Amino acid sequence: MKNILKAIIIIIVLFIIIFIVINIISFLKLYIFHSKISKLYFTPYYIAKIKTGENDVDVYIDYMEKNGWQYMGRMGGLMKFEKNDKILEVTNKQIKTVLILD
Repeated sequence: MKNILKAIIIIIVLFIIIFIVINIISFLKLYIFHSKISKLYFTPYYIAKIKTGENDVDVYIDYMEKNGWQYMGRMGGLMKFEKNDKILEVTNKQIKTVLILD
């Protein structure tokens, strides 16, 4: 029983480490590739790098349009995008601003 519990704890710790390392890659993409938006893997969130005067939502809309999504509009905190008859709905809460540069 102790061996099974120990194995489960090791697996959980490994998954947590893998999750952290993979999401560090998202932050590195903002710096290395000078991206303005990066997806946090295994979550519904995006991180946005913005400059003073920019808006994280506007940066996200530009990002989606550059990736072939058509911006369909916004109702409150919900934005809608369409691509190949697929509709994607994103809330403002899914976009996290990580740093502001001058």
